[in-house]
This record gives sequence, C-alpha cells and structure tokens, in this order.
Amino acid sequence: MNRGLIQYPNFRLESRERLYSNFTAMIEENLPLELKGVTCEFPGVRALDDVTLAFLPGEIHALAGENGAGKSTLLKVISGLVIPTKG
Repeated sequence: MNRGLIQYPNFRLESRERLYSNFTAMIEENLPLELKGVTCEFPGVRALDDVTLAFLPGEIHALAGENGAGKSTLLKVISGLVIPTKG
C-alpha cells in the first residue's frame, strides 16, 4: 500500500542505473541537452509552461526561483522521472 503518496499519471520512476547510463552516454558523446516547448501539468496546476532551454557539454548553469515556480519539476523532466504533458 502507498499511503500518503499522490499518484500522478505522468510520473514515471526508473532505475538509477538507467538514468545514469543515459547521462553518461550524453557526456561521452559530447551531446547537447535541449528542451523545446515543454509543458508539464498536474491535477489543478501547470508546473511548467512552454519551457525552452539548451545546455552544451561543459556548461554550468544555476536554476533559481520562488517556491512553486517549477524548478524541481524541470529537473525531474530533464532526468526522465516525469513525462511532460507537451514538448
């Protein structure tokens, strides 16, 4: 039983090994990471709205914002833990 856990239809949990292997492959192949028009909605809230970003290998970025701005959701989308509604 999952007491207290909210189940969202677009939440996907995968093994750490698979996530790490995807990132390792991107780093080894020197591939950029690109997000285009990403929208992520949960029941009653739009966490991300048409987000477009690009990251090149070796770059360092910071992510800042108020509580509820979608920072954690963005990182979960990038890592593959949450499937975006669009984009």
